[in-house]
Amino acid sequence: MGIQFGGYFHPFPIWDGASRITKAEKRLHRHVDVVMWYQWWDAGLLAGGKRATIFHPKWISSLGDRQAYIKWEPWKPGATLTQPKFALKTITAGDHDEYIREWAGRIRDDGRTIYLSPLPEMNGFWNQWSIPIGKHKPEDFIAAWRHIHDIFTELGCTNARFVWAPNAGDMPPEFPMELFYPGSDYVDVLGLSVYNWGTVRTWSAWRSFEDIVTDYYDRITKLGSQPVWIAEMGCASVGGDKAAWIHEALSCMPKLSRLETVIWFDMKKEADWRITVPEIATEFWPARALL
Repeated sequence: MGIQFGGYFHPFPIWDGASRITKAEKRLHRHVDVVMWYQWWDAGLLAGGKRATIFHPKWISSLGDRQAYIKWEPWKPGATLTQPKFALKTITAGDHDEYIREWAGRIRDDGRTIYLSPLPEMNGFWNQWSIPIGKHKPEDFIAAWRHIHDIFTELGCTNARFVWAPNAGDMPPEFPMELFYPGSDYVDVLGLSVYNWGTVRTWSAWRSFEDIVTDYYDRITKLGSQPVWIAEMGCASVGGDKAAWIHEALSCMPKLSRLETVIWFDMKKEADWRITVPEIATEFWPARALL
Protein backbone atom coordinates (compact mmCIF):
# COMPACT_ATOMS: atom_id res chain seq x y z
CA MET A 1 0.00 0.00 0.00
CA GLY A 2 1.30 3.46 -0.90
CA ILE A 3 1.26 6.63 1.16
CA GLN A 4 -2.23 7.90 1.97
CA PHE A 5 -3.19 11.35 0.71
CA GLY A 6 -5.47 13.68 2.62
CA GLY A 7 -6.23 17.31 3.12
CA TYR A 8 -8.00 20.16 4.83
CA PHE A 9 -10.77 21.34 2.50
CA HIS A 10 -12.50 24.37 3.99
CA PRO A 11 -15.42 24.79 4.68
CA PHE A 12 -15.98 21.10 5.42
CA PRO A 13 -17.51 19.93 7.71
CA ILE A 14 -19.55 22.88 9.02
CA TRP A 15 -20.79 24.00 5.59
CA ASP A 16 -21.09 22.41 2.17
CA GLY A 17 -21.10 18.78 3.28
CA ALA A 18 -18.53 16.71 1.42
CA SER A 19 -18.95 18.56 -1.90
CA ARG A 20 -15.70 20.46 -1.37
CA ILE A 21 -13.88 17.13 -1.02
CA THR A 22 -15.35 15.60 -4.17
CA LYS A 23 -14.45 18.76 -6.10
CA ALA A 24 -10.86 18.41 -4.87
CA GLU A 25 -10.77 14.78 -5.96
CA LYS A 26 -11.94 15.67 -9.46
CA ARG A 27 -9.29 18.37 -9.81
CA LEU A 28 -6.50 16.19 -8.45
CA HIS A 29 -7.59 13.00 -10.22
CA ARG A 30 -6.90 11.27 -6.93
CA HIS A 31 -9.07 9.79 -4.18
CA VAL A 32 -8.76 11.59 -0.84
CA ASP A 33 -8.03 9.01 1.85
CA VAL A 34 -8.10 11.25 4.93
CA VAL A 35 -9.99 14.48 5.61
CA MET A 36 -8.73 16.86 8.27
CA TRP A 37 -10.53 19.72 9.99
CA TYR A 38 -10.17 21.94 13.03
CA GLN A 39 -12.46 21.56 16.00
CA TRP A 40 -12.34 24.37 18.57
CA TRP A 41 -13.45 23.87 22.15
CA ASP A 42 -15.47 27.10 22.11
CA ALA A 43 -16.92 28.21 18.80
CA GLY A 44 -20.54 29.13 19.34
CA LEU A 45 -23.52 27.68 17.49
CA LEU A 46 -24.35 26.53 13.98
CA ALA A 47 -27.55 27.38 12.17
CA GLY A 48 -30.45 25.72 13.92
CA GLY A 49 -28.85 26.05 17.34
CA LYS A 50 -26.53 23.05 17.00
CA ARG A 51 -23.27 23.22 18.91
CA ALA A 52 -20.28 23.57 16.60
CA THR A 53 -17.89 22.21 19.20
CA ILE A 54 -19.19 18.70 19.75
CA PHE A 55 -18.46 15.51 17.85
CA HIS A 56 -21.07 15.09 15.10
CA PRO A 57 -21.34 11.49 13.76
CA LYS A 58 -23.07 12.75 10.60
CA TRP A 59 -19.90 14.63 9.66
CA ILE A 60 -18.04 11.32 9.80
CA SER A 61 -20.77 9.54 7.84
CA SER A 62 -20.55 12.14 5.08
CA LEU A 63 -16.93 11.10 4.46
CA GLY A 64 -17.88 7.69 3.07
CA ASP A 65 -14.77 5.51 3.00
CA ARG A 66 -12.48 8.43 3.86
CA GLN A 67 -10.92 8.63 7.31
CA ALA A 68 -11.46 11.53 9.73
CA TYR A 69 -8.57 13.46 11.25
CA ILE A 70 -9.49 16.21 13.73
CA LYS A 71 -7.20 18.92 15.05
CA TRP A 72 -8.70 19.42 18.51
CA GLU A 73 -7.86 22.90 19.77
CA PRO A 74 -8.71 24.35 23.22
CA TRP A 75 -9.42 28.00 22.46
CA LYS A 76 -12.08 30.41 21.21
CA PRO A 77 -11.40 31.78 17.72
CA GLY A 78 -11.65 35.52 17.30
CA ALA A 79 -10.70 36.24 20.88
CA THR A 80 -7.29 37.25 22.16
CA LEU A 81 -4.66 34.53 21.81
CA THR A 82 -4.00 34.44 25.54
CA GLN A 83 -7.05 32.69 26.97
CA PRO A 84 -6.76 31.78 30.67
CA LYS A 85 -9.99 29.76 30.44
CA PHE A 86 -8.12 27.21 28.33
CA ALA A 87 -4.68 27.36 29.98
CA LEU A 88 -3.06 23.94 30.03
CA LYS A 89 -3.27 23.73 33.81
CA THR A 90 -7.06 24.13 33.64
CA ILE A 91 -7.19 20.99 31.48
CA THR A 92 -5.08 19.01 33.95
CA ALA A 93 -7.11 20.38 36.87
CA GLY A 94 -10.28 18.91 35.37
CA ASP A 95 -12.04 22.14 34.41
CA HIS A 96 -12.89 20.71 30.98
CA ASP A 97 -13.50 17.09 31.96
CA GLU A 98 -17.20 17.20 31.14
CA TYR A 99 -16.45 18.36 27.59
CA ILE A 100 -13.62 15.86 27.11
CA ARG A 101 -15.76 13.03 28.44
CA GLU A 102 -18.57 13.99 26.07
CA TRP A 103 -16.17 13.73 23.14
CA ALA A 104 -14.72 10.43 24.31
CA GLY A 105 -18.18 8.95 24.77
CA ARG A 106 -19.46 10.15 21.40
CA ILE A 107 -16.40 8.84 19.53
CA ARG A 108 -16.59 5.52 21.39
CA ASP A 109 -20.28 5.11 20.58
CA ASP A 110 -19.73 6.01 16.94
CA GLY A 111 -17.36 3.06 16.63
CA ARG A 112 -15.35 4.27 13.64
CA THR A 113 -11.64 4.99 13.88
CA ILE A 114 -11.08 8.71 14.45
CA TYR A 115 -7.63 10.32 14.35
CA LEU A 116 -7.49 13.04 16.98
CA SER A 117 -4.73 15.62 17.44
CA PRO A 118 -5.11 17.69 20.61
CA LEU A 119 -2.95 20.80 21.04
CA PRO A 120 -1.12 20.63 17.67
CA GLU A 121 2.07 22.53 16.79
CA MET A 122 2.83 22.98 20.47
CA ASN A 123 6.47 23.88 19.73
CA GLY A 124 5.45 27.01 17.80
CA PHE A 125 4.67 30.53 18.96
CA TRP A 126 1.19 31.05 17.47
CA ASN A 127 -1.14 28.98 19.67
CA GLN A 128 -2.55 29.87 23.07
CA TRP A 129 -1.16 26.56 24.41
CA SER A 130 2.36 27.42 23.26
CA ILE A 131 5.11 28.66 25.54
CA PRO A 132 5.48 32.22 24.14
CA ILE A 133 1.75 33.01 24.28
CA GLY A 134 0.38 30.95 27.15
CA LYS A 135 3.52 31.07 29.29
CA HIS A 136 3.26 27.31 29.66
CA LYS A 137 6.04 24.84 30.29
CA PRO A 138 6.61 21.60 28.35
CA GLU A 139 5.61 19.62 31.44
CA ASP A 140 2.26 21.48 31.45
CA PHE A 141 1.66 20.28 27.91
CA ILE A 142 2.55 16.68 28.76
CA ALA A 143 0.28 16.68 31.82
CA ALA A 144 -2.66 18.10 29.83
CA TRP A 145 -2.17 15.62 26.97
CA ARG A 146 -1.99 12.66 29.35
CA HIS A 147 -5.05 13.86 31.22
CA ILE A 148 -7.07 13.96 28.00
CA HIS A 149 -5.78 10.55 26.95
CA ASP A 150 -6.54 9.06 30.37
CA ILE A 151 -10.18 10.13 30.12
CA PHE A 152 -10.52 8.42 26.74
CA THR A 153 -8.94 5.29 28.18
CA GLU A 154 -11.18 5.38 31.25
CA LEU A 155 -14.30 5.54 29.06
CA GLY A 156 -13.12 2.69 26.83
CA CYS A 157 -12.73 4.86 23.73
CA THR A 158 -10.30 2.55 21.95
CA ASN A 159 -11.23 3.74 18.44
CA ALA A 160 -9.60 7.16 18.93
CA ARG A 161 -6.04 7.34 17.58
CA PHE A 162 -3.98 10.12 19.13
CA VAL A 163 -1.77 12.06 16.71
CA TRP A 164 1.05 14.06 18.32
CA ALA A 165 1.80 16.76 15.76
CA PRO A 166 4.60 19.28 16.41
CA ASN A 167 5.83 21.77 13.83
CA ALA A 168 8.87 20.92 11.69
CA GLY A 169 10.55 23.98 13.09
CA ASP A 170 11.15 24.62 16.80
CA MET A 171 10.03 28.19 17.49
CA PRO A 172 11.60 29.23 19.81
CA PRO A 173 14.55 26.84 19.25
CA GLU A 174 15.31 26.56 22.98
CA PHE A 175 12.15 24.46 23.32
CA PRO A 176 12.64 21.55 20.86
CA MET A 177 9.72 19.27 20.10
CA GLU A 178 11.21 16.40 22.12
CA LEU A 179 10.49 18.28 25.36
CA PHE A 180 6.75 18.00 24.65
CA TYR A 181 6.59 14.26 23.91
CA PRO A 182 4.01 12.58 26.20
CA GLY A 183 5.48 9.09 25.74
CA SER A 184 4.76 6.17 23.44
CA ASP A 185 1.92 4.88 25.63
CA TYR A 186 0.04 8.11 24.92
CA VAL A 187 0.73 8.57 21.20
CA ASP A 188 -0.50 6.42 18.29
CA VAL A 189 0.87 8.49 15.40
CA LEU A 190 3.87 10.82 15.15
CA GLY A 191 3.05 13.85 13.01
CA LEU A 192 4.85 16.87 11.58
CA SER A 193 3.64 20.15 10.10
CA VAL A 194 5.78 20.94 7.04
CA TYR A 195 5.47 24.33 5.32
CA ASN A 196 7.55 26.09 2.71
CA TRP A 197 6.80 29.76 3.34
CA GLY A 198 8.80 30.94 0.34
CA THR A 199 9.30 34.71 0.57
CA VAL A 200 5.88 35.46 2.06
CA ARG A 201 7.46 36.73 5.28
CA THR A 202 10.53 38.87 5.86
CA TRP A 203 12.03 36.03 7.91
CA SER A 204 11.25 33.25 5.40
CA ALA A 205 13.08 31.86 2.37
CA TRP A 206 12.30 29.26 -0.27
CA ARG A 207 13.23 25.80 1.03
CA SER A 208 12.87 22.35 -0.47
CA PHE A 209 10.65 19.76 1.18
CA GLU A 210 13.67 17.58 1.86
CA ASP A 211 15.51 20.42 3.53
CA ILE A 212 12.55 21.19 5.81
CA VAL A 213 11.63 17.64 6.76
CA THR A 214 14.81 15.54 6.93
CA ASP A 215 16.14 16.59 10.32
CA TYR A 216 12.72 16.55 11.97
CA TYR A 217 11.83 13.17 10.48
CA ASP A 218 15.06 11.72 11.82
CA ARG A 219 14.39 13.21 15.25
CA ILE A 220 10.75 12.22 15.52
CA THR A 221 11.34 8.62 14.50
CA LYS A 222 13.75 8.28 17.42
CA LEU A 223 10.95 9.02 19.87
CA GLY A 224 8.90 5.91 19.15
CA SER A 225 8.06 3.17 16.68
CA GLN A 226 4.68 4.61 15.63
CA PRO A 227 3.81 5.44 12.01
CA VAL A 228 4.64 8.96 10.84
CA TRP A 229 2.30 11.45 9.20
CA ILE A 230 2.97 14.75 7.51
CA ALA A 231 0.08 15.97 9.62
CA GLU A 232 -0.22 19.26 7.75
CA MET A 233 1.74 20.67 4.82
CA GLY A 234 1.74 23.38 2.22
CA CYS A 235 3.84 25.42 -0.16
CA ALA A 236 3.55 29.16 -0.80
CA SER A 237 3.27 30.50 -4.35
CA VAL A 238 5.80 33.31 -3.87
CA GLY A 239 9.56 32.93 -4.06
CA GLY A 240 9.97 29.85 -6.24
CA ASP A 241 8.35 27.23 -8.45
CA LYS A 242 5.48 25.70 -6.48
CA ALA A 243 4.75 22.94 -9.00
CA ALA A 244 8.40 21.87 -8.98
CA TRP A 245 8.37 21.93 -5.18
CA ILE A 246 5.41 19.55 -5.13
CA HIS A 247 7.15 17.17 -7.52
CA GLU A 248 10.27 17.25 -5.34
CA ALA A 249 8.21 16.61 -2.21
CA LEU A 250 6.36 13.66 -3.73
CA SER A 251 9.65 12.19 -4.95
CA CYS A 252 11.16 12.53 -1.49
CA MET A 253 8.28 11.00 0.47
CA PRO A 254 8.91 7.33 -0.44
CA LYS A 255 12.40 7.69 1.07
CA LEU A 256 10.77 8.30 4.46
CA SER A 257 10.23 4.65 5.26
CA ARG A 258 7.71 5.13 8.08
CA LEU A 259 5.65 7.81 6.37
CA GLU A 260 2.06 6.61 6.22
CA THR A 261 -0.09 9.66 5.44
CA VAL A 262 0.26 13.18 3.98
CA ILE A 263 -2.27 15.93 4.77
CA TRP A 264 -2.31 19.00 2.49
CA PHE A 265 -3.57 22.33 3.87
CA ASP A 266 -5.69 23.40 0.90
CA MET A 267 -6.51 26.99 1.78
CA LYS A 268 -5.55 30.55 0.96
CA LYS A 269 -4.68 32.02 4.32
CA GLU A 270 -1.33 33.62 5.28
CA ALA A 271 -0.22 32.45 1.84
CA ASP A 272 -1.85 30.62 -1.05
CA TRP A 273 -1.19 27.06 0.12
CA ARG A 274 -3.74 25.46 -2.22
CA ILE A 275 -3.00 22.42 -4.33
CA THR A 276 -6.45 22.29 -5.96
CA VAL A 277 -6.16 25.46 -8.05
CA PRO A 278 -6.18 24.31 -11.71
CA GLU A 279 -2.63 25.32 -12.61
CA ILE A 280 -1.20 23.44 -9.61
CA ALA A 281 -3.62 20.49 -9.69
CA THR A 282 -2.63 19.80 -13.30
CA GLU A 283 1.02 19.61 -12.26
CA PHE A 284 0.06 17.18 -9.50
CA TRP A 285 -1.33 14.57 -11.91
CA PRO A 286 1.95 13.06 -13.24
CA ALA A 287 3.33 12.62 -9.72
CA ARG A 288 0.18 11.47 -7.93
CA ALA A 289 1.08 7.78 -8.46
CA LEU A 290 3.75 8.22 -5.80
CA LEU A 291 0.98 8.53 -3.21
